[in-house]
Amino acid sequence: MSANLSTRIILILLAANLLMGLARIAMLPAFEGYDETAHYSRLEAEAFAPPGTPNAFISKDVENYYRHGPMSPRWIFARDFNNAYHAALKNGTPFDLAAQEKKENGYTDYRDFFAKPPLVNDYARLYRVQPAPASFTASQTANWQYQHPPFYYVLFSKVLRAAQDQPLLQRLLILRILSYLTAFAGFAIGLFATLRHLELRNNRAARAIAALCAFYPFVMPVYFDEFARLGNDSLCALLFGINWALILWYLRQPKEAFIWVLMGVTMGLSYMTKMVMLPADIGFVLFMLLQPAKGLDRLKPAATAGAIAAAIGYLSTANGGFSGSIELQAWLHGQGFVKGDGLPWSEIFFNVRTMLTSMVYNFSDMAMFGTGDVAVGAIFIALLLILAKWALAQPRDPRREEWLPIYPLILLMAGLFLHAVLGAIAYHADHVAVTPSRYIHVAAPALMLIFGAGMYRLLPLRVGKAFCGALLIVGVLFNTVIMALRLAFFTGCAWIGPNYTGLKLDLGADACKSGTIYDRLAILGWPDFGMICVSASLLLLIGATAATIRHFKNLNDM
Repeated sequence: MSANLSTRIILILLAANLLMGLARIAMLPAFEGYDETAHYSRLEAEAFAPPGTPNAFISKDVENYYRHGPMSPRWIFARDFNNAYHAALKNGTPFDLAAQEKKENGYTDYRDFFAKPPLVNDYARLYRVQPAPASFTASQTANWQYQHPPFYYVLFSKVLRAAQDQPLLQRLLILRILSYLTAFAGFAIGLFATLRHLELRNNRAARAIAALCAFYPFVMPVYFDEFARLGNDSLCALLFGINWALILWYLRQPKEAFIWVLMGVTMGLSYMTKMVMLPADIGFVLFMLLQPAKGLDRLKPAATAGAIAAAIGYLSTANGGFSGSIELQAWLHGQGFVKGDGLPWSEIFFNVRTMLTSMVYNFSDMAMFGTGDVAVGAIFIALLLILAKWALAQPRDPRREEWLPIYPLILLMAGLFLHAVLGAIAYHADHVAVTPSRYIHVAAPALMLIFGAGMYRLLPLRVGKAFCGALLIVGVLFNTVIMALRLAFFTGCAWIGPNYTGLKLDLGADACKSGTIYDRLAILGWPDFGMICVSASLLLLIGATAATIRHFKNLNDM
């Protein structure tokens, strides 16, 4: 692939990535993003709570929103789950989600919300038109995001202070955009660092691999669901991207001590952002220890980076500690796990369908809507094929730099797996998925390299070319369909079925008319800006896909 073509494809896909993220944000209702209620409450507490104020709770601003605004069923479930867990700990009783769900009567989903015009008018006045200075008053609901170190919240609370006099929807828009730009910067840094490293290593396929890497968010579009929201994962993604660039630099100049220092600082800041980054940082240090050198020359880089990271990480725990797991914290503070009559081990660890579905949902943006076994199986097989082709092409020695992506990813996945197992044990519940979650995408540079190099290795095969071309085309279609379904859901044209699974559509209803959808989106977000961004993003994605597929037929160009 020529330098001009690969550069053009990469820049086009980066622009499409940015625009898709902005489109998601512009048409994402308040607090619909994963854990946003808790993240926003923590930001308000950091920005406005006076010293000594109990701040490990959901803000009353958020609780009040529950009474005026629409909430999707999965967030009703999340709140009920959280309250049921803490009630079980407090009362020494078994975890009883069903009993907690019966207590909740103050919520409404999007379909019910738009069926009540007075409620819609009141919502628009309170949250879209009327300036309402942000503040923090603690509710009675525990904030599950208080388990995390404070770095993200300290930084972004400054942004919230600057926007405190804006209506709530405008405040969320500003915070989300800055969060997404933070993650996007990490993605771009990781991508260009990978391209430069492969070129400096005289890899003839460097530009082709980098161009395929840039498709990764569109083929695994839960990336957008993960970062087009509030949350400390965006800062984790930036810090991982920086650390990825630094370790590639270290591989080329292993004796430069200032690189070790920079890696240590970045890893320490990662720990100060989210405990889940600790395993990934350990993976980087372990890889450094395995590099070919003798005696102290092998030990000094890893020891220097690790010691600096540990020192910075200790500062984040000096005020009481962060274990990174609500369940583990409860146990460490003597509260133990909820009572129960035994653990459903077979359901937790041996329910193959649940585990595969959970794994697929970590990459495909379908968790909100559910999907059938055929789709789950197809996505899993496609991803497994790419991973297998990448792994089989690597040298046998796992210390070689080609294996670098595995080190942070394996340990990050192990940490997420441990968290899920702790949750399953803590809740005595079989519905806690014991597979790594969507948080795996904070390690986007490692994932994209496996994806891009795996795709490239498939191209010499005739069926491989067809597979890669079909996968990129499916990526275009999938992003289009998912966006359409999200908009239908947010405007009441679609709704979630019983038990928070499946999606129901009534295409003949007034709610599914284009004019109605637009008017309702205009209450919840910014549809003009969002539709411009998503249309431009999809056009750019189609153009990049077409240009890439045209070159699949000529391996010499690739």
